[in-house]
Amino acid sequence: MKNANIVGFLTAFSIMVTAVFKFNHFTGAGAALCFTGLLLGIYFPVFIIAKMQERSGGQTLPAHVAAAMCASLTDLGITFRLQHWPGASILLVLGLAGFSLLFIPLLLVQKSKEGESKIMNGIGAIGISAFGLGILFKLQHWPGAAILLALSPLLLFLVYFPMYIMNKTINNDTKSKYLMNSFFAIVIGTLLGLYFMKSIEIHDMDNKAKVNGTTENSGSSDNSI
Repeated sequence: MKNANIVGFLTAFSIMVTAVFKFNHFTGAGAALCFTGLLLGIYFPVFIIAKMQERSGGQTLPAHVAAAMCASLTDLGITFRLQHWPGASILLVLGLAGFSLLFIPLLLVQKSKEGESKIMNGIGAIGISAFGLGILFKLQHWPGAAILLALSPLLLFLVYFPMYIMNKTINNDTKSKYLMNSFFAIVIGTLLGLYFMKSIEIHDMDNKAKVNGTTENSGSSDNSI
């Protein structure tokens, strides 16, 4: 936990400095954003493993390692995409596909061993996986993104959460804590997803505008000659 706090301190400081630079259009904002992205790639796995170890009595389970790796790869993929570095697509595919097709199934197996409803957890797992894959498809401009993103809230909020709330084998205190943490995670995860998708979209549009502007200027020069 000490290491997580040290890395967390540096990451939080870096994010706030980056925000100040971006909001005020200071020189070096791009470099600060790049450094913060790389630092987040270290912070996410350290924090996730430390947090999950608390819940599992100090054990490091395969699901914990998968979650840490996928979070780091996704963050690095987004950073590489914003900086137009090679390998961004590979990192995004490994991170988001790994989250949906590796971490969530491992978590489902772990939950099943704890005696919880397989059908209920299976529906929840499909809903979360659909969201992760939907973001991946959206970022990569692959067909089917809209279907996956629409399927996720339908499964989670119309099927999974009602089943969980009506499950009489789970005591009310556990339900309350779980629902509070789940809703918070969904809010934060969705906001981050929207932010990164919008940032990449704006970044790509700006680059296209620059390319088109350069092409038009070049054409004007040719015509003048």
